[in-house]
Order: sequence, then C-alpha cells, then structure tokens
Amino acid sequence: MPAMPTTGDFVVGDFMFCEHGNEYCHDCPRDFRPGNNPSDWLEISEQLRNLPEEQQERVLERLDDDVRVPLRVYNFGIDTSRSKDGDPIFSCLKHSIDDCEDCFDFPKHILQSVGIKA
Repeated sequence: MPAMPTTGDFVVGDFMFCEHGNEYCHDCPRDFRPGNNPSDWLEISEQLRNLPEEQQERVLERLDDDVRVPLRVYNFGIDTSRSKDGDPIFSCLKHSIDDCEDCFDFPKHILQSVGIKA
C-alpha cells in the first residue's frame, strides 16, 4: 500500500519523497515507490515494449515496487530553499536548472537502472 504524504514530504518531478529526500526511508518509515511508479512501464518505454516477452517479464520484475532500487532526490539535485505550491524547488546538479525536466525525469532514471534506454 502506498505511503500517504505527511508534513515534510514533498514532490519533485512528480515523484514523492520524504523529508530526508528518500523515496524509501527506514527512518520515517516511508515507501513512496508504489505511488511513484508509472501504472504501465510498457506504455512509457518503446525499448521495453520491443523486447521479447520473456525478457520484458524479467525487466518488469526488477521494476516491481518492492524490488526496484529507491531514488534519493539529493543524488539528482539540491534544494534551492525556494518553493512552489508548497513543494521545494530543486536545481539539478548537472545543469543547475530549477525543476530540470531531463534530470528530474525519474521514470527515465529507473528504466536506465535496469538497462533500458528511455
């Protein structure tokens, strides 16, 4: 069951993170992976759709909520100490762009972590 947001939780790039910047946190404890995962990985990845069915199944198993490696937003950017609609504005580490659509495209990073080019 997806974690419900509480005070201190925030959204970056449409993904929810705990106050520590984690998608899954032992300290809180919070696990936002079920709510963050796209409902259909095949819909967002042409490369994944084009894999043989058996290989698709193996990759999809690695993308399962309880299995996939959780994200830490601070690996991608820094909090600018500014906010928009109650959520912090993050600036990416790579380009120093606020709310960078490339760096904070978390589904893309998740797919890349299992060897799928997004």
